[in-house]
Amino acid sequence: ACGKLSPDARFIDLVLRTEGESVLYIVATNSFDGKVRKNGDTYLSTAKHHSGIGLRSIRETAAKYGGSARFTNTGKEFNIDVILPLQ
Repeated sequence: ACGKLSPDARFIDLVLRTEGESVLYIVATNSFDGKVRKNGDTYLSTAKHHSGIGLRSIRETAAKYGGSARFTNTGKEFNIDVILPLQ
């Protein structure tokens, strides 16, 4: 999404941290054009032909390993928060 913006407006921020040896937190924030497409609480893909699988893959992978994923946006920032238990 940020690749569609002018170079001076693009950013991706990725933070990973652990809580002891039990939890991994992944927080990603990226810029986007601010145009949100949703169906209820579900973000719709901005990929060509609306066939993107990115967010679904993140959510399904987090669930597969007993974690969770949350997606939000504020203004022109998109946020992904993932919590994964460490085995």
